[in-house]
Amino acid sequence: VLKQQELIDKLKEKNKRLTKNASLRDVGGPTLNLPVILQPQAVATNTKDEFYKRFGNLSFKSAFVTGADENFVALELVRTLRANNIDVVAYVKPNSDVRHLHAIGVITARGGVDKVHDMAAAMLGSEVVIHCSTKQGPNMSEAATNNVKGTETVLTAARMGECRRIVFLSSADVLLGNVIDNIAVDEYFELSVEKAEGFYAKSMLMAEQTLLRTPPPDTKRIDIVIVRTPWVWGSADVKMNQIMEAVRSQTFAWVNGGTYLYSSCYVSNVVEGLILAVEKGENGQLYYVSDSYPLQFRDFVTRICATQNIDCSQIPSVSTWLGNAVSWFQKTTGSSLSYADIVLNPSLSRSILVSDKKARSKLGYKGLVSFEKGLDEIREDFIQKLKTPRTERRPNIF
Repeated sequence: VLKQQELIDKLKEKNKRLTKNASLRDVGGPTLNLPVILQPQAVATNTKDEFYKRFGNLSFKSAFVTGADENFVALELVRTLRANNIDVVAYVKPNSDVRHLHAIGVITARGGVDKVHDMAAAMLGSEVVIHCSTKQGPNMSEAATNNVKGTETVLTAARMGECRRIVFLSSADVLLGNVIDNIAVDEYFELSVEKAEGFYAKSMLMAEQTLLRTPPPDTKRIDIVIVRTPWVWGSADVKMNQIMEAVRSQTFAWVNGGTYLYSSCYVSNVVEGLILAVEKGENGQLYYVSDSYPLQFRDFVTRICATQNIDCSQIPSVSTWLGNAVSWFQKTTGSSLSYADIVLNPSLSRSILVSDKKARSKLGYKGLVSFEKGLDEIREDFIQKLKTPRTERRPNIF
């Protein structure tokens, strides 16, 4: 750990020297990759970067972030932190392409979810940890490895690295199986792992419980704050891209008309919630963050698709039981006439409603980006892609 910290210190000193010139270089190593550090005053150079600086002076100066190589929320988070001159170390997979992180001045440390000593070494010097690296799994074993074991590793490493706070990005999917449709829930609603529906929901609830478990005696205290979000949407949203592809291929359908109410949270508002949780969150507390108001799922998807010139007016509707029957027929016969798998995704085919009143009253969360402003953002991204020649477009990093 000490040797790893010495390497980090040397890299940071070299970073300071690199800020004196504008050359963009990619200096790599087996564990750490040296990013291109821009001069602090040059980090924000356009309207979007000025938006990233909306938080003003933050009380912390360094952060360790997981998931920035594969999670668009974590990527938006590190962009915001760098725009506010926060030193960021991102923990990434050994084979991830991290040039986009280097370009904004992020130090990257490579390792797996089970490499606690590598993670602890990379955490040294970071005041806070923001854990965003969770994912869906095809079975309970893989979901538990990614989400539960990974979270245990983060907690152990943070104690070794002497960090003062962990903020965990969780998901409102933990409500599946625990809550009746069309009932808005808050942080005080008791949830059960046994009732949770799906591997992801179960593993995320177990990860939360891992963090909130009473630490052993004589263990250094670390503040734990959990932020739960409903569907996070934005330009790089994988689920929405899957839906739009299904609409284009005419394999999408509304479940029960898509008229159920649905909470969502634009990616920039999630970042707002995470940063406020670092700044003001109480130890052991959970906070929901969401957009200002829920929409009917049908309206929500239709308005986002419209920003990409996709018409949803001719999408058919199926009942839950018929959709399940068609899906079963598709899988057992190999027929290509079924609906896309995304249609019956448990987290999208029923109402998920949350109340963020606690975050608004205790953290000062506002949801600074309205739904309409979020639509404008992804519409503008779509227009820019149309203007950019195909040969010059950057590949999707996720």
